[in-house]
Amino acid sequence: MRIVIADDESLVRISLTSMIAEMEGTWELAGEATNGAELLELIRREKPDIVLVDIRMPLLNGLQAMEKGSIISPNTYWIIVSGYSDFSYVQEALKRGAVDYLLKPVSPQDLEEALIKSSQEKQKRQLLLGKRFENELVSLVHGLTDVHMLPDDSMIPHVRFQIVMIYNDGSHCDVGKMVGRSPYLDKLRRSMDAYSASGVYGVFILMPMGGAAFITAWNQADHCRSNTLVQQLLTNLKEAVNQDGNNRIAITAIFSEECENCNVLLERLDELQAWGPLRAVNGINCCSSAAELAKLSSKEGLEELAAILLRLNQCYKEKDYMTYAKTVIDLERWSHKHEESCLSTLKSTICDFIDVGLDCKLDHTQTFSLWKDGLSRHGEQLLSSGEGIGCSLVDMSIAYIEQKYMQDISITQVAQELNVTPNYLSTLFRKKTGTTFIKYVTHIRMLKSKELLALPNAQVQKVSEQMGYLSTRHFTKLFKEHTGCYPSDYRKQLMQQETQTKEQIKSY
Repeated sequence: MRIVIADDESLVRISLTSMIAEMEGTWELAGEATNGAELLELIRREKPDIVLVDIRMPLLNGLQAMEKGSIISPNTYWIIVSGYSDFSYVQEALKRGAVDYLLKPVSPQDLEEALIKSSQEKQKRQLLLGKRFENELVSLVHGLTDVHMLPDDSMIPHVRFQIVMIYNDGSHCDVGKMVGRSPYLDKLRRSMDAYSASGVYGVFILMPMGGAAFITAWNQADHCRSNTLVQQLLTNLKEAVNQDGNNRIAITAIFSEECENCNVLLERLDELQAWGPLRAVNGINCCSSAAELAKLSSKEGLEELAAILLRLNQCYKEKDYMTYAKTVIDLERWSHKHEESCLSTLKSTICDFIDVGLDCKLDHTQTFSLWKDGLSRHGEQLLSSGEGIGCSLVDMSIAYIEQKYMQDISITQVAQELNVTPNYLSTLFRKKTGTTFIKYVTHIRMLKSKELLALPNAQVQKVSEQMGYLSTRHFTKLFKEHTGCYPSDYRKQLMQQETQTKEQIKSY
């Protein structure tokens, strides 16, 4: 916590500085002021976390400085240090937002308690602001709102961003969900509380095209100091990626440049997701810049090759032998169209990806034709593994539902995709899940509906349409059956909670 001391008596400033230096904790003196005008300039430049200010000072008194300084730095907390115990002073100071009122001479214990109290209040407020910021950013990224629909007091138009796209690949890796279970990334997520107290926010967002976006944001007006914290945070993230990766899981991180506003943020997100598949030919367990991936994308045929490798990985995990076999043929056709000599430097990294993604070891010195034979033999194990296609049909159906739940899907449609009869798939689905296909689809839609209704500016009719229901009335009926209340009532409950949160923020 960065502290500014404002008092026209040098002995008082020396005494307060000495006491703070002897305290345990992360207290840092950001500057001293001898009058109200100097204090305002110091606040404008430093944006301190806490100000210790005297009531009686030249040019501007402490109360006047607090009033003007709170406009300059709304997130600064104020502690009055005065030789006057008049109740009217105390009352006015607390009315203007002072956290505490200390009488001179200040004891080290009273000062430390006041600083700790201010620190705790600031952290609580920042956590509430951070949660609200996260909700608004998720809504913006997923296209459920736009910048013009954000509340007037939203932080999003006033911050800079940086993006790290994180991908997980591996034969036993649940892509996307593993980000939430990673011990190192989980530790990083918890550490964000400390960063948010300094005005730096970090948000994990699962992306519809796969992977997760870790977005850091900081106030444009405090760019220099916050950017230092952001770089520390991203260094920690790189370490987490390196520690999490192992011989069975590949973790790839792609860093963007700074984004000066939310419109640039959305453009960079689209670019990073478009370049994401290139991780299959770029090397596993590494951190790359967006510029490096952009350069790689300019090489002819690499994007097509990367898409084939990722499709092989997905088919192997889903035990979809038919599509797997077709994709191996696509790989062979690709090799016939391109000179292997120009890709000799990439074959080792491709072998590493196939080893992790498919549990299949290939020799990087061999030709693509020999790779095709090895991949074909490896894929045939899916038929004789004891699980085969049949035992994974339900898992594939569930994956299909989670991808297409907003469309008008039926068991017949899914059965056609999987090349089985609808009756067989229906019986298998009910046996494994304990419910019918239709009820499962409805259940998923209701869960997704609750997530959308929790986002700012969500509308019941729009949510209904996004869930694939042409009739809002039918959607409302199903929602009540599953949740016990109507969507509008659910929204009211969320709005009441939001109001309570705002009131809590104001109280801090």
